[in-house]
Amino acid sequence: MAGFNAWQSFDEKGCRRRVVDVRWLFDTVEGARRYHRLQMKVNSERGTESSTKCQFGEGGKVFTPPDPLGAGLQMEIYLFTVRQVGVKLFFANIPREQQEQILARALTHVGNALECGFLPEAPPPQPPHTDERWPKGELAYETLLAGQPLLPGKGIGNVLTFEHVIADMYKVIGGGEEVPEQPFVYFFKKGSFAIAVRGEFSLERNTFPITHIRYWDDPYAVLKTPEGISVGNTREDVRQTYGPPLKEQVESLVYGGITFRIGPSGKVAFIDLFPIPAK
Repeated sequence: MAGFNAWQSFDEKGCRRRVVDVRWLFDTVEGARRYHRLQMKVNSERGTESSTKCQFGEGGKVFTPPDPLGAGLQMEIYLFTVRQVGVKLFFANIPREQQEQILARALTHVGNALECGFLPEAPPPQPPHTDERWPKGELAYETLLAGQPLLPGKGIGNVLTFEHVIADMYKVIGGGEEVPEQPFVYFFKKGSFAIAVRGEFSLERNTFPITHIRYWDDPYAVLKTPEGISVGNTREDVRQTYGPPLKEQVESLVYGGITFRIGPSGKVAFIDLFPIPAK
């Protein structure tokens, strides 16, 4: 189910002003969150993520879309969720103060609708599709890993660690998508966040220990380090929390067992976990 409204006017100087309000309703919070993440690129209209933090809703992001026609429109797109509702607000030539008033009103309307409105009856649950690669279903990783800490040198909580081998990964969260050019790298990307797990053959152990875990593309910061750092934090947040890194580049901050990779918006875009070699 979807809702769509658009308003347009011209100010005294003939400048076009436009607001577009879009809503998507899902049966579950998890469904809304998955849609929000997986459709971010489309719903942001391929805009550039702003360094501005979205203060509205959950998992919010702000984008500046391109102006391909050169119409001189100052545009911003806000994307976020409110429980099981996805929200998109598009603004063109709307002052920031008025944007915030409209966003606050949208939040109130969504909240009232969820509290008072009629929601469609959810369809009967379908048995999850399973096969050898996803013995627990394609979304098992999301449920099992959510809320687990990102532990430098160790892994994700006690669920997926560098003590485990790839066979353990299959037993716990299933197997991910594999890319032919990247053997023994498994991508889990169906849920509200994405991870990749790399294994490398060990002659000593005669198996494939997990050697690298990458976490990214999470508007909700579901996984955090024990100090509270996650995808979406700024470079300065990381430095204030962990101090000077072992190695610093424009795109990364390297610490023992963990690397924070910085995206174009100046925020953490990827978090890489590695085992710490024995001395």
